[in-house]
Amino acid sequence: MLRMSVEAKVGCFVLMGILLLGYMSLKLGDLPFVKQSGYDLHVSFDSAAGLSKKATVTIAGVNVGKVQNILLKNGKALVILKINHGIKISKSVKAIIRTSGMMGDKYVELVYQDLSPPFLQHGEMVINTDTPTDVDTLLSILADVARDIKILSNSFTGAIKGEEGESPIRSIVNSVRDMTDTLNRNIQENNENISKIIVNFADFSDKLKEIGETNHESIYHVIQNLKRTSDKFEDLIIRINDITAKINRGKGTLGKLINDDEAIHHLTGALESIDEIAEKINRGKGSVGKLINDDKTVENINNSLVSINDYVNKKDKYLTHLNYSGEYLFKQQETKSYITLKIQPREDKYYLIQLVDDSEGKETIKDITRTADSVTTTEHIVKTEKDTLKISAQIAKRYDNIGIRGGLFESTGGLGLDYYMLDDRLSFSFEAFDFDPDARAHLKFKACYTPIKHLYISSGFDDFISDEGNTSFFFGAGISFFDQDIKSFLSSIPLPTN
Repeated sequence: MLRMSVEAKVGCFVLMGILLLGYMSLKLGDLPFVKQSGYDLHVSFDSAAGLSKKATVTIAGVNVGKVQNILLKNGKALVILKINHGIKISKSVKAIIRTSGMMGDKYVELVYQDLSPPFLQHGEMVINTDTPTDVDTLLSILADVARDIKILSNSFTGAIKGEEGESPIRSIVNSVRDMTDTLNRNIQENNENISKIIVNFADFSDKLKEIGETNHESIYHVIQNLKRTSDKFEDLIIRINDITAKINRGKGTLGKLINDDEAIHHLTGALESIDEIAEKINRGKGSVGKLINDDKTVENINNSLVSINDYVNKKDKYLTHLNYSGEYLFKQQETKSYITLKIQPREDKYYLIQLVDDSEGKETIKDITRTADSVTTTEHIVKTEKDTLKISAQIAKRYDNIGIRGGLFESTGGLGLDYYMLDDRLSFSFEAFDFDPDARAHLKFKACYTPIKHLYISSGFDDFISDEGNTSFFFGAGISFFDQDIKSFLSSIPLPTN
């Protein structure tokens, strides 16, 4: 049996002790066996006092890295953090130096402001930082406060020292005691009234709070209206002051009337002349006098006014509609535009005038006859005019929810049929025109809906029995104005002045 010598046993024991000592040194010194993985982040603090290398970096109390190095850069402490692999940190994060307990070690805490990307990459700088006040600064501030308190205490002691100082203090104490007794007596005598006042005030406060919560938006609008009214009132006062100043300086008609004696003289003469004219009119002299005093003249004028009023009322019954619309033809990938004027003298009758901008243009066929060597030949030439304007002029009659139209449809004769629903907000139209004997008629179906006033949308099929491949689905939209809208628009246009 192999036996170990005493020297071998001692050597093994020493080797084990050395290995244990090395492991404890690495563990207590927080020295990793392998290089720590992760990425670096840079943080700039005004002061990193008390913060040491290998200090912990935490997020929400969880260890996510270590302080790798602390350097001086541009008069500030540049702290390099080693963040563990797999930890993503948003660029909005805030770095703060904190202390464990009152006298514990300092560490760096990362506080999330937002968890959304972008995230910080290796070597980037943390922008948001906060360095809390250290203990030395706090003790310095407390020392200044204690010094000021000591000065105040010495001043107060000097003021009340001796009989001259004790007498005012005693008087103040007695006055406070008397005031306290009086206040206590009044409270006891009026305890019931005070309780009622407090209850009423509480009820009033609750009601006021309820009004404020339920009418918050109304109160806000009232305040805004009051503010606008105040601003306008201030402007009005400024203008009144300007007008008053101009009147005092004799400017303008009213200023001259008040300050100019000659103007007053002329005004007096004008009033005398008006008085003479009024006296002649009362006596029935002149055209105006006959107009007022002659019953026959008044009757003739009344008849004329009635006729004019009837004519004006008849003109007012006319309703005018002006609208613009566009239809996108999906097959041709072109837009067809319409400008329409609708004049409606009666509820069941209207006239329609329309300009159509058709990008497809208009095709015309011309026969050319040639004679050569006693042989006569006829050639059909098809000519297409692109981007031409077409005209529609129609008269329409309506029977309840059904309308019938006839006249020109895009510069050709045709007929139309309309069906109205939902108080005329939804309509379906069918049109047939361009009855060429050599081609199929142009048929069009359209549905139109008005979701809000002045705006409508449309959709349908155009030329859907075409034998030339012109059938296309279309979608469109338009804007419509009534006669009152047109009048308001025209009245708002500024007119040039000389």
